[in-house]
Amino acid sequence: MNYNRRVIIGMLIVFIPFVWLLSMDARILNDNKQVKKLTEITNQLTENQKLLTENQDKIMERVFRNDPVIPEPVRSDAPMLKPVKKSLEKTKKAPNIAVVNTEKRIKYIRLDIFCLAKNIYHEASVESNLGQYAVAQVTLNRVKSNRYPNSVCDVVMDPWQFSWANKKSIRWTHPRGPLWNKSKQIAENVILRGKRVMGLEDALFYHADYVRPRWRKVDAKIAKIDSHIFYTSAR
Repeated sequence: MNYNRRVIIGMLIVFIPFVWLLSMDARILNDNKQVKKLTEITNQLTENQKLLTENQDKIMERVFRNDPVIPEPVRSDAPMLKPVKKSLEKTKKAPNIAVVNTEKRIKYIRLDIFCLAKNIYHEASVESNLGQYAVAQVTLNRVKSNRYPNSVCDVVMDPWQFSWANKKSIRWTHPRGPLWNKSKQIAENVILRGKRVMGLEDALFYHADYVRPRWRKVDAKIAKIDSHIFYTSAR
């Protein structure tokens, strides 16, 4: 092997590891850039999630404070104010059924008060006080039951349970007027102050007295309050 070949081979032996090291450094640098970029994306996602949560809290706060997020549309099926005397004439209840102060507390978020008020408003706002508290009692009974979701809003919005909630266009609209104010007051009394309907602790179902649903179970009937008939179980 002549001198020139030895020089070339020696240079290759020296420079090949050097080039390899340079390539490794470049790959490490590129990996570090990717890690940095991934970290930036993760931080941005975390920040976006934080902003989303804050906005959701603001929306719930606005709902609770009677600030309409979505205007209540003019509807032909809106509850009509009827004389209380006429409603009371329909009431046939057991003597042990009454609204009592229990001071019981449930786990809730502010939006649950809105959902319960909406259920009372659409289901029984033209009924007597007892009729409205009875609807609220059934709602809370379902929250406690293993057969239903474990929050007020989830129970109220549970598919095919309360007929008004099946109309998605009015689920989150914000009513106005004296009937709404009364419904919201009863919802607050139930959730915040522990008012309950003694005698309906096991009621999970009810229907209007002008319909005969297939699920009704006559021997599970508890009472008729205003235009609603309440049951402990269904078929």
